[in-house]
Amino acid sequence: MPPSLDQAQVALAAQPFSRLLGAQLNSFGPDGVELEVPVRPAHRQQHGFAHGGLLGPTADNALTLVADAMAGPDVLTAGYTSTCSPRSSATPAR
Repeated sequence: MPPSLDQAQVALAAQPFSRLLGAQLNSFGPDGVELEVPVRPAHRQQHGFAHGGLLGPTADNALTLVADAMAGPDVLTAGYTSTCSPRSSATPAR
């Protein structure tokens, strides 16, 4: 049986790196998850955008949490692919 939101939040809080990033699980279920990570000044690259070093572990956790919601808590991420777009004129995350 998939874990509850409370159980998933406890699991996320047990990860030291997620705590370091300030990750917060706002919603959790088979229809999706909302994982929030604040973009602090130290998390930005030279152009002001969130650094890939912040985006990668956030994507990893979100993917694992979705799998947990569908299949239960004994799921690990085996791999994922991240594709970066060329720099755009988009406003950096604040």
